[in-house]
Amino acid sequence: MINVSLELIKPSLEELKKKLGIKDQAQEAVLKGIMDELFLGRDARFWFKKIETKSAVLKELLLSSIGLSSALKGYTEYFVVICTIGDVKQKKEPVATLYLDKAASELCENLAEYSAKFLLKRDHGEEGYELSKRYSPGYGDLRLERQKDLFSLFEDEELGVKLSSSFYMEPEKSISYLVGVRKK
Repeated sequence: MINVSLELIKPSLEELKKKLGIKDQAQEAVLKGIMDELFLGRDARFWFKKIETKSAVLKELLLSSIGLSSALKGYTEYFVVICTIGDVKQKKEPVATLYLDKAASELCENLAEYSAKFLLKRDHGEEGYELSKRYSPGYGDLRLERQKDLFSLFEDEELGVKLSSSFYMEPEKSISYLVGVRKK
């Protein structure tokens, strides 16, 4: 497990204001309060596995998804990553709930992006290699049920994320994905 400082992945207030269409000071104050609460005492973390080209799990995933096969074509190394920012408690007010959901989603998305770049840099340094786009179960033609394949790689580890019977991750603000690495 890798813990990540929120300062490295925190979306800016201006970025969130733009995405939410916030133009007045009252709404901005609500968003600022939500962000302060969201980032207080929160852990951002991820788990990863490097998987071999010959891995049965990778082969099964590639056979099940034309989109994934296309996205990873020409890549020579692969990582499966599961990341989370933990539980996010809903608010009573609808506007605050909307702002909280957007801020938490942005934080989790930033964590997923950070984790991919972290793994590339850790294994290959600064230059000469590139990442594929991240590919997650439930997007494109990679069925959500394929989450179980990704999670099966972590059976021997204590993850802070679980799968529900319908293959959704708990806590909700979690992302699982595959990413490829190749020489430029």
